[in-house]
Amino acid sequence: MRKVLSVVSLTVTLGLVSVAQENAMHSTRNAAEQRGTLNEVSPLISFLRKPAVGANANLQTNLQANLQPAAAAAHVYKFATADFPGASFTQAVAASNGVVVGNYSFAPETPLIPFVLKGGVYKTLTVPNAASARVFSVNSLGQIVGDYIDFSGIRHGFVNTGTAFATVDFPGSVDTTVTDINAAGDMVGTWGDESISAGGGAGVGKQHGFLFQGGTFTSIDFPGADLSIAFGINASDEVVGVFQTNVGGNRGFILQGGVFTLLNAPVATATTLFGVNDGGDISGSYLDAAGTEHGLLFSKGIFNTVTVTGAAATALTHIPSKGAFAVNFTDQSGEGHGATGN
Repeated sequence: MRKVLSVVSLTVTLGLVSVAQENAMHSTRNAAEQRGTLNEVSPLISFLRKPAVGANANLQTNLQANLQPAAAAAHVYKFATADFPGASFTQAVAASNGVVVGNYSFAPETPLIPFVLKGGVYKTLTVPNAASARVFSVNSLGQIVGDYIDFSGIRHGFVNTGTAFATVDFPGSVDTTVTDINAAGDMVGTWGDESISAGGGAGVGKQHGFLFQGGTFTSIDFPGADLSIAFGINASDEVVGVFQTNVGGNRGFILQGGVFTLLNAPVATATTLFGVNDGGDISGSYLDAAGTEHGLLFSKGIFNTVTVTGAAATALTHIPSKGAFAVNFTDQSGEGHGATGN
């Protein structure tokens, strides 16, 4: 366990979304529109792709969470698809109080488009001054967070309060994404330092996590990691996320009170912790030895594998304290779908 190494003690005020200054970047509008697609090469976009299927993986045949050996009988979840009409790819990233948010696209080469699903009605979420945008979470108050790329090619985080949009930029960053927000308005996400633009695109330099609390940004960097992303936060400001080193795949971490704790699924080759609710339940996914992705739910000290019936691969995203949770799966034909589970 380690303490947070870097703290940025800057107090900021969230401002209304505005177009970036003309000299902020030399990217063209066409280049900006290409970012945020499923084909984008960046650390964050990999978590928005459909769940991975191993080359020799067998399809799952039952709808249940397979617990660790010696655990109680498996819990059976009921799932309902949440596919945006006409889309070739849909991802559900969060659900809270009957509101589901996610992203969809019509082809791999086209930008992801954010949507809101409420009362059975799908609506596209339009982010002002954005060439493309993505959502990552919604809290119990209906506040939505994500990121957008302006027409100069710069990625900014955003929060939609329901009545207005505000931009969220980590101080000094060239790339900011907000991945979660709790009911108190505390946010987590990821930011990129200046070295990211050195190679001409996102994902070239180092990616850091962050916590925004009480108007102050704190950088989150797992000790010794080459990349850190904070994905989830609950009412107690418990943060979960992933980090990478030059050895192996994603590894999961919990951060609370300035102390890091490792959390990785047993026998997994990679673990992604995506969400944490107010009860401390943690959701995400892991890869098995064959390279197939499985949904992960860590509750009361036990890892649970959550699988959508008939799916080739499954991944859980954010999990609320009560009600339906968001899940994604890849079907037998290789198409990605969003869903909610109970």
